[in-house]
Amino acid sequence: MATLIRRPLLVGGLGLGALLWLWANIQSSVSEWGEWVTLGAIAWGGIWWWRQNSVSVPVETLPSPVNQETLERTFTQVEGAILLWSRFANAELATEEVDISSWQNRLNELRAEINRKTIKIAITGGKNVGKSSLFNLLSQDWQIIETPALFTPNPSDAIQSQIEEQFRNSDVILLAIAGDLTESEYQTLQELKNNYHHVILVLNKQDQYLPQELPSLLQQINSRMTGKLEKEDLVVTAAIPQPIKVRKHQPDGTVEEWMEQPAPQIESLKSRLVQVADAPHMPILGTIQRQAEALQSEIQAVWNQKRRDRALPAIEQYQWIAATTAFANPIPSLDLLTTGAITGQLILDLAKIYQPNQSFTLQHGQKIAGIVGELIVKLGLVELSTQTITSVLKTNAITYTAGGLVQGISAAYLTRIAGLSLIEYFQTQDFNPEQGLNLDKLTSIIKTIFEQNQRTAFIQSFVTSAVNKLKLSANIQSKVSEWGDAC
Repeated sequence: MATLIRRPLLVGGLGLGALLWLWANIQSSVSEWGEWVTLGAIAWGGIWWWRQNSVSVPVETLPSPVNQETLERTFTQVEGAILLWSRFANAELATEEVDISSWQNRLNELRAEINRKTIKIAITGGKNVGKSSLFNLLSQDWQIIETPALFTPNPSDAIQSQIEEQFRNSDVILLAIAGDLTESEYQTLQELKNNYHHVILVLNKQDQYLPQELPSLLQQINSRMTGKLEKEDLVVTAAIPQPIKVRKHQPDGTVEEWMEQPAPQIESLKSRLVQVADAPHMPILGTIQRQAEALQSEIQAVWNQKRRDRALPAIEQYQWIAATTAFANPIPSLDLLTTGAITGQLILDLAKIYQPNQSFTLQHGQKIAGIVGELIVKLGLVELSTQTITSVLKTNAITYTAGGLVQGISAAYLTRIAGLSLIEYFQTQDFNPEQGLNLDKLTSIIKTIFEQNQRTAFIQSFVTSAVNKLKLSANIQSKVSEWGDAC
């Protein structure tokens, strides 16, 4: 985003110097010029500085429409995801039956959708905005569905899923409103546009506004929609106009009155739908793009779960190795983490699962372990985890307090946090050990993983498991020592 100030420190310094010089000279001759000159100079300086500091306000633009080139790139990415999953399954899941034909068939169906001629429409909006009335008027001529009402308090998961699916499979969304745009309606429109929908904003019940009120309301909505909605995509309708009283004077002097129902006023909406339907592929391409991205996400989710299933046992194995090592030779758990002796090997094993095409070495793993350890220190997680573990030990009246117990449990816990964080990191992006880590992203992931693993029930269960592991380890060491003494 461009701004009008390119060198703020230089400009600020020169501006401040100029104002001080001006003040010094003016102050020496106040008696000659008078107080009004001083005030005028100060005002001029303030205006100059304000203008120098003003920045341009960015104008938001419509998302780029989907075209054939965009779709082909997405199709290629989906094919790549299917291929990667197939290779992983064949190499790592030899004992499982893996069927990728359903994904491939769905991708082929999406390619064929490009030639579809009929647009699919969904009408949506809050309660009492006239959705059903508009649906009834349009359903004879268009392929249209009506979603459940939006913005209702505490909607069920089933309703939410239904609405999301209806949106995903619709080319054009008619967002019905009955007045000025609310914040909820505005956010919904923005989300729909960001997901490649063609949105038509339908101001229904126009008959409820006075003739002089409607232009002002439309101007207000249009000004807010600048850069987000084409002007042609704001239409006004009256699906069920209010009845009007008709009065007829008879020749005999009597007056006959009755209520008459005006015809629906939706011609502007029908006209806009015809224009959108005649546009070459545009709304349909957006739908195909959404569905292709959803398919890619589905493949990625299955792949991530399978890799996670393989990675979790490795994390558990190394967290208990870290625990017994720190317990047997009490050292700060952080030292164990940052030196990379154990965590480095864990990272190497995770890399074989998540980055099989990269040349990972133990040295790479130890280097990453050091980086992760430093981030954990900076975030203050060592102190927090130690305090939490100590508190749980006291609360549960665990009397087994041999030296190194807290260090051992902390080492296991921090090793687990490091492993889970790297799983999330490797799932979201490729990693080249020679290019380093995205520290901002990794820091954010570590914070999230730590918060997820701070739940009281989990901590209590983890500490109990760790204590049992360490007791068993201590008993084994004791018996080995006794056997050695006997020999």
